[in-house]
Amino acid sequence: GQERGDTLAVMAGLALLTGCRLGELLGLTWGDVDWGAGLLHVRRSLTWVRGRPLLQKPKTRAGERVVALPSLALALLGKLPREAVYLFWAERPPATKQVARTMTELCQRAGVPRLNFHSLRSVAASLLVARGMELRAIQALLGHSRPSITLDTYSRHVLPQARLVAEALDEALAGGGYD
Repeated sequence: GQERGDTLAVMAGLALLTGCRLGELLGLTWGDVDWGAGLLHVRRSLTWVRGRPLLQKPKTRAGERVVALPSLALALLGKLPREAVYLFWAERPPATKQVARTMTELCQRAGVPRLNFHSLRSVAASLLVARGMELRAIQALLGHSRPSITLDTYSRHVLPQARLVAEALDEALAGGGYD
């Protein structure tokens, strides 16, 4: 079998590639992976309540979603052993301290400042914004119930793009003899 650190590293990679939350990833079963269509069905989330793991539906209807998996994500999932029901754990989900330790190690290996696990979600959103993805597409991927939540949460990444739009409009209008 694989070391837990390897499994958690794969989970971090999947978070970066999908924008999924830690609890959503920990709630995934092999039945949630549609290999043929390259889809991931986010149906439940794991939270810790008084030291005990609790599986429940996501907070909002938008949180229950289907995520298209990039080929790199499918390749990462293919590295996991399929001996258990859940993708990233067998008898007991990893404690937050284990996840934090793995993140520290991964960031050190990558030579980047230390990030917490939830930051991977922000990085995923930021990369998509930088690539010019529509706000509604990012909202759907992240499972936000409204675009305003995505905008409020990631506005620091969206605003530079808004500046580029304004500059492009200035150029287009000035260049077209409208001034």
